Amino acid sequence: MTIGNPTRWLAKVSNKCRRMMELSVVAVRDAETLAVGSRGTLEATKSALEAIFPDLLELLPGDFPASRVNDLGRHIHFCQINDCIDIAAFDIPDILEKAEVYAQEHIPETPSGEIGDYLHPLYRARLDREILIADPDFHGLVAKACIMLGDAFKYKAGAVDDQDSEIGRAFKVDSPKIKVLPELESSTAKNFQRGTMLLLQGVRAFYRNTHLHGQISTTKRQAIHALIIMSMLNEILDAAQTVGSEDA
Repeated sequence: MTIGNPTRWLAKVSNKCRRMMELSVVAVRDAETLAVGSRGTLEATKSALEAIFPDLLELLPGDFPASRVNDLGRHIHFCQINDCIDIAAFDIPDILEKAEVYAQEHIPETPSGEIGDYLHPLYRARLDREILIADPDFHGLVAKACIMLGDAFKYKAGAVDDQDSEIGRAFKVDSPKIKVLPELESSTAKNFQRGTMLLLQGVRAFYRNTHLHGQISTTKRQAIHALIIMSMLNEILDAAQTVGSEDA
């Protein structure tokens, strides 16, 4: 199994461990206070621990480092006062320590994490910087990304602006400035060419015009959606050929 978000995984492991530690400490206290009938207290503790232990085991991945988890299982099985002491003093602290190290080792190197792997490097860098800010401005992030995509288009087309008319001329099927695919003879190639034009114009209308001309309430999720679309288009531009260039 994979642990997914390391912070959330550690919180789940910590929750199970904390409950087991609390049960063990209370069992020792009650068993020593209630010398008569302590067996009932320990039996109840054993049942409670046995209910939690499988959930903890399910959370631990196959490559989880060697720990006292087997000792924990044995101590739960016997569940005498000394077993409860070992659970609280040795088993649980050891598992928690290993879990903390494991979680730290699996924290993504960049703030955007796995999502960033699907973004164009320019947009990933912007997202990483924004995530690290105490009060991130996702509206501003989308607006800046729109300008960056426009700049990428202008550079590729040798255009002075990224207006809809300029985009239309650049991707005109019968006389393009930019070719998405080397040949534009097939209907599929023509669809890619025309589709790229429409998507660029659509991003301009849907994101650039709205975010640059107004204050749009933009969530992190919405910003990531926008960056994924713009990343796709920027990568298409990167790979496209400029008609008349040496690689055309």
